[in-house]
Amino acid sequence: MTTSNTRTPLSLTPERATFNALFSRAITEPRQLFASLDAYPTWLAPLLLLTLSTAAVSAWYYSVVDFDWLKEQALLNIADVNVRETARLAIQRSMLLTSALMHDLLLMPLGWALMALYLFGVSKLLAFNRSFRQWFALVVWSNMPHFLLLVSGAAQILLSTDGQISTSQVHPLSLNQLVLQLQSGPWIGLAEAVDVGLIWSILLLALGVRSWTRRSWPSRLAIALLPPFIVSGGWALVLAQGVMQ
Repeated sequence: MTTSNTRTPLSLTPERATFNALFSRAITEPRQLFASLDAYPTWLAPLLLLTLSTAAVSAWYYSVVDFDWLKEQALLNIADVNVRETARLAIQRSMLLTSALMHDLLLMPLGWALMALYLFGVSKLLAFNRSFRQWFALVVWSNMPHFLLLVSGAAQILLSTDGQISTSQVHPLSLNQLVLQLQSGPWIGLAEAVDVGLIWSILLLALGVRSWTRRSWPSRLAIALLPPFIVSGGWALVLAQGVMQ
């Protein structure tokens, strides 16, 4: 009698990871994250975490900030007295809060969807076999470092005792806060938009493109950098034209 040596073949597909495992991989082990998302492109949980936590910090900030002080800080750059008085009447706490919540809950995920659509188009053009859902999951998870920045922003709000905390202080790891230290002016918005989280996310996305496409470093960086470069470059161009005028 002979004994069969038949064995069940091992699956090359990774097991479905838990949310906690994916969160940890997004920060410490991105290559394992990309392998998991390739097999199971989950995106709803991180999307809800990022959008709702960002909206919560925005709501908290506008509920505790000294709004009269914040309004006066915003009006410092307006030289025309009539325009300044009109703006003083127009700027309301509810208006700024609504604008922030629209960005956090609608525009932010829409931007991620557009980025995923761009990557899906590139993958079709270059014959990479990845679906829109896979790219969208990769984009959302690549933005997970922003959650860590939210924690630092929330800490700044918590440490404020008089409510006189600017929106810049809620982004302590931005280019402006770390390097430029601009207090006012047309460039402060762009300087605040570029932060450690953005750079970290772009690098994660570039690593994901490399993992899924086997492209070279220059190619994957170019693919990941093109949309933010267009947005930031266009923003800077508009600002430069305004300054020159």
